[in-house]
Amino acid sequence: MPEKFGRYELLSLIGRGGMAELYRARLEVPAGVEKILVVKRILPTFSSDPEFLRMFVNEAKIALPLTHGNITAVFEFGEVTGTYFLAMEYIHGQNLDAVLRRTRELAIPMPVEAALFIASEVAKGLSYAHGFTSPQGQRVEIVHLDVSPQNFLISYDGGVKLTDFGIAKVKQSTEPQRGVLRGKPSYLAPEQLDGGTLDPRTDIFSLGSVLYQMLTGVPPFRGETDEETLEMVRQGDVKKPSSVRPGLEPFDALVMKALAVKPEDRYTKTGDFTVAITQALYERSPGYGSQELAEWIREIFAWDLFESQGNKDENAPRDRLLFQLTNAKVEFDAKRSTKELLSLGTVSIPPLAPPPPAVRDPRELRAKVATVLLFTALTAFAAALVWALGRQFFGEEVRGLGAQTPGQTADPSASPVVPGASGSLSLNAWPSAIVYLNGERLPGSTPIFNITVPAGRHTLRFERPEFGMKKEVDVVIPPGGSRTVAVTLDR
Repeated sequence: MPEKFGRYELLSLIGRGGMAELYRARLEVPAGVEKILVVKRILPTFSSDPEFLRMFVNEAKIALPLTHGNITAVFEFGEVTGTYFLAMEYIHGQNLDAVLRRTRELAIPMPVEAALFIASEVAKGLSYAHGFTSPQGQRVEIVHLDVSPQNFLISYDGGVKLTDFGIAKVKQSTEPQRGVLRGKPSYLAPEQLDGGTLDPRTDIFSLGSVLYQMLTGVPPFRGETDEETLEMVRQGDVKKPSSVRPGLEPFDALVMKALAVKPEDRYTKTGDFTVAITQALYERSPGYGSQELAEWIREIFAWDLFESQGNKDENAPRDRLLFQLTNAKVEFDAKRSTKELLSLGTVSIPPLAPPPPAVRDPRELRAKVATVLLFTALTAFAAALVWALGRQFFGEEVRGLGAQTPGQTADPSASPVVPGASGSLSLNAWPSAIVYLNGERLPGSTPIFNITVPAGRHTLRFERPEFGMKKEVDVVIPPGGSRTVAVTLDR
């Protein structure tokens, strides 16, 4: 149930951190107009803690005046019955930490273009904060000090914003440095660990760490313990990106300069780092921008986006089937029964074996084993779900979905071949891929729908050459029938 909080209505909990919780909220204004935003309120247990209250007020003072397209806007700072809060811009999308987790789940690397674009957008926001001039004309150098994946927000429209100025500092402030180390170990700069001078180069180091992780799939500094990680940061113990993920040689110098242990060896200004990243992106992919990023984010979070639009209830199995058909751009009548929709032959073929990790790191072994076990459980659940749907809606097992991995023998009785007959074929792949039909490439890339092919058995090869990903399957097209083949690529 929504909770009334001052003039805001708290709709749902987004997340809870160390000292505050975030809610998706609604603000009603005259004439029936409403605005969806985020309310960040300090946790009740910290409302009377002077240190946490000081940090919260500090965030409000720093963030309220900032107005930049790559920084989340803060609209209001206030208090309701003794609880302090911030009202902020709502971003409909995902944070970068969730994006990186999804790429690990799918065993795919982040596209280099996406990594460079995200980093360049955040660098623009940082450059603005580092050179901020107050309404009174005073130059105020704001250092974020918590540049990490959790604080990068990526909208489903391809917008990129930096958020959470909770531990930010104003360089000219006379406030003494506190002894408590704040921030996330893998993204802290060496000077943050030893009480050194904190300036824009500190954020440059942290942004370099995040860019490194986007490109390679792993943080540059990661020990068995936080203490070991922090010591790696102090020593600059990091491999070049290209030694972790082949093909990144053009970006080694860019990233390693940002990760220099000594601040004077890094980029002098954030603007210089922004120019370097933007130049690298232009050389790699001149036309890449927010639209291309949006397409990729929407692809890997397709079902999440579908559910976020209110499509989640007791009919979820049928909804997911409808979603799969729609995402594959198969033409169908949504009013048809589930039995009829299943008869379209939609099939999802998982990898024959769990794909190898993009980065070979023994520290990931335990996590990988857990992932394999989860994958096995989900596969078993999916098979049971399809069987149950068949039993529930038409009283028998679902048979003859129409696709086999190479070497399997199709059931000839399920799809007799008639000379001269034809059918239709729709194709989808995760991630999007080019497709070869019996050795000949089809135009464009997936999703491909309603192409006419002769009835009978055909071999399909899905490829994503730049990632070294491919999958080959066989499909039997019945005379006058249609088949949809949706696959997950592996290496």
